[in-house]
Amino acid sequence: MMIAVYCPGTETKPISIAGRPVYAAPECMAYAKAVFQDAGTLTEEPLLGEAPDAGLRWRLGLQQAEESAREVKQRANRVAEVLLKSQVDCVVVAPPNLLRFLLRALEKRRCVIRRGQSGAIQSGEHIRVTERSDHCGGCQHNCLLSNPGCGVGKDKASRGY
Repeated sequence: MMIAVYCPGTETKPISIAGRPVYAAPECMAYAKAVFQDAGTLTEEPLLGEAPDAGLRWRLGLQQAEESAREVKQRANRVAEVLLKSQVDCVVVAPPNLLRFLLRALEKRRCVIRRGQSGAIQSGEHIRVTERSDHCGGCQHNCLLSNPGCGVGKDKASRGY
């Protein structure tokens, strides 16, 4: 199973996803409709909505944030559970401040995250998430990088998006 995670950007060049389902945050629906024109189903998922940008308030424990860090983590955990239970290749479109929580929740559930960049999630970034069992021997690393001869990981983890 592979989950392609997109952070909306300014470029709306169509991307072919060959009929896979798309789950998008309410504020990302226009982007998803413009970019994924051959989507199987396009679903607006309220749990993927933007998280408040309250980093310092969360660290200090102030109650001024609309949603606490714990609530955002729980929301990301629910989304991760739903995505992994479905066992279907899909596409997720969400704002960057929620994606960091979602990627962490998927990592905790033994998924391998493959990004083209390091650091903070940038708009327009494409991130591939695969289950660790899709890699050679259930390894922690991405076997495509460390073991290019691995047939299992190479076949399953490199399915095109």
